[in-house]
Amino acid sequence: MSMPYSDKALAVEQRLTALLTGDAWRTASMINGWTGGDPLHYRLSIDKRKVVLHTTGMTPGTTTNGTQITTLAAGYRPTSQCVVPCTADVLGTQAPHLTIHVDGTVYCFGVAGTATYFACEAEFAIDI
Repeated sequence: MSMPYSDKALAVEQRLTALLTGDAWRTASMINGWTGGDPLHYRLSIDKRKVVLHTTGMTPGTTTNGTQITTLAAGYRPTSQCVVPCTADVLGTQAPHLTIHVDGTVYCFGVAGTATYFACEAEFAIDI
């Protein structure tokens, strides 16, 4: 089912406004107990071809490998699945990282259950 013409026009207008005026940082809605003094933020890069992802200190919740921690909004999702290297104060069985799927779901890996600190920063390509 496609959007009515007026909805498509509004979506295009909103996207053009964002392109012309810049993009503000968005705060991800964290799930599965993940919180933070500095939660996960993301925004479009200046050239509007990539997403910049950033946090300097989230508190991990459930850390089982493959736990979903958030979903990025439409328009801020990678063109292909990507892996974002991260850091944590207590490591799990592999290097800490996030995996971001094309549907925007974000999963954590490599963080021990006793971790109290998690951080990352990355850029990835998006469809424009």
